[in-house]
Amino acid sequence: MKIEREAHEVETEAGTFYVLVQSAERGSHYDFDKQVTVEDITPRVWISTDPEFKGDVEKGHIKIRGRKYATEYTYKRLPDNQGRLDRHGIVMKWTTDTRTWNGGRRNDKGRQLDYETKAHGALSGFEVDALNLFEKAHPNWQTESILRLFEYERNREAERAESLRRDAAKHEIEAQKWQARIDDLMDNA
Repeated sequence: MKIEREAHEVETEAGTFYVLVQSAERGSHYDFDKQVTVEDITPRVWISTDPEFKGDVEKGHIKIRGRKYATEYTYKRLPDNQGRLDRHGIVMKWTTDTRTWNGGRRNDKGRQLDYETKAHGALSGFEVDALNLFEKAHPNWQTESILRLFEYERNREAERAESLRRDAAKHEIEAQKWQARIDDLMDNA
């Protein structure tokens, strides 16, 4: 499988969005039926109206009622059987990542949109539409997200192992020095 490292352009009726696959998120929950802790791996993407993912309204925006709006969020893709209800009772399979905030929804002056505004709700709907189109066009994106997590974890563990090997080598040298002192002491006794 080829791993894409660039943003994907998604054309919607509302305008153009850019989606960048991010490393999946690790978590866990306790399964009371089986009485075990289960690992959760949730694929994630970063979506933006700015192709450079810097939140610049002039480089990318969506127009609502003649005004420019920018959006930039990290979204998690929930498993189909774990969708969450939104405030209207609709099951969502995409949810914003509350631990990773990339700027949110902003007006043309760079100010955050209030949650209750119509533009905020419209942008949220446009984002989900873009993410659904992205998912249809790139069915293997979840595997890519998970692979990025696994690569990160592998590299982190490999670096830790290398650090421990360097530390072990230093301690081995120190142990040899002490052994030499023991040998000298025993030879002179």
